[in-house]
Amino acid sequence: MKTWMIVLIVIGVVLTALIIALYFLGKKAQKKQQQQQEMLQAIQEKWNEQEISFKDSAFSFITFWTQSGDRICASHAATLIETENGYLLFEKTNPESPYSAAKFSSTDEVKQYLYNMMNLDYSKYNEQIGTYIILQNDKPL
Repeated sequence: MKTWMIVLIVIGVVLTALIIALYFLGKKAQKKQQQQQEMLQAIQEKWNEQEISFKDSAFSFITFWTQSGDRICASHAATLIETENGYLLFEKTNPESPYSAAKFSSTDEVKQYLYNMMNLDYSKYNEQIGTYIILQNDKPL
């Protein structure tokens, strides 16, 4: 068999594997989005039952929700203030630490910070976050 034919076969195998991997990653992303949507719906329904509502304001309630089995839990909460220069996040990371404030340029930075913080916390116990959703008041951040 000629070298160029072997190269074409190898390229074909690699491309096929890549297409299969991308297909399954896409399916996994779809499933995660469905799970997040189900979490959002359950949280919003519970808040409606408790007559909890939110008004548009420069101040908002940030919650990091996780799912373990069939339980949905608020794993972290903070207050986010929108300012002329960005965002200030006020939080208390544990009962023994003082409140802290951090400044961010965008809500994407806030989301990344919260995810990294929670991921670090989970990794202390050799666990992974799993399905999660971050809300600003009652809407996804």
